[in-house]
Amino acid sequence: MKPRKSDLYDYATTKAHLALNVINAYSLLFDYCYYITFKRTLKEYKEEFSDPYEQPIWDLDFFTDVDDAYVQQLSKISGILVEYSADFLFRNGMDDEKVQNLFDEEQALRYAPANRHYIYKKGYRQLLIDTHQYIESVIETLYLYACAITMESYQLPKYMRCKVVYTLDESLRFLNLENYEVNTLTELILILDNEKEKLKRKK
Repeated sequence: MKPRKSDLYDYATTKAHLALNVINAYSLLFDYCYYITFKRTLKEYKEEFSDPYEQPIWDLDFFTDVDDAYVQQLSKISGILVEYSADFLFRNGMDDEKVQNLFDEEQALRYAPANRHYIYKKGYRQLLIDTHQYIESVIETLYLYACAITMESYQLPKYMRCKVVYTLDESLRFLNLENYEVNTLTELILILDNEKEKLKRKK
């Protein structure tokens, strides 16, 4: 059954699913770094590094030194999400076990970013387009979680959902910035939206 707006709101599970979606987001962004790097800059090694799970690169700083401005910027964005995730989990006394205990597969999909399939089959240019679209959907996910926490409900009013503009004078002004989690989400949204524009200029 798909999640419904009328589902009972629960703060603890909402935060657990937010954490899970952030973890999934930065994991996929590092996968994008991997594929983009070995599609072009280091393509002479693409046979040795064709799958981030079969041939992983454990040093995540590796991508900050790749001679590709797009990969460097994408790695920076991934790192921002990693840092947010670590702080969020520590602040809320969460670890992998607690997140999994609160995990509900249907509810986790409520605001999940648009899924990406078969990225390993895509060419360099398509990966750049795909990455940018994915980051936009990640920002939307963060915003919707901030809305739900603000309203303490999954029934979000139309003014929060339509014609969303990620500035403090526009859509973000409807959020409850007195709630610390909403406040930090708002800061993250503003940072990511700015970094996303820098990413566009790196293409």
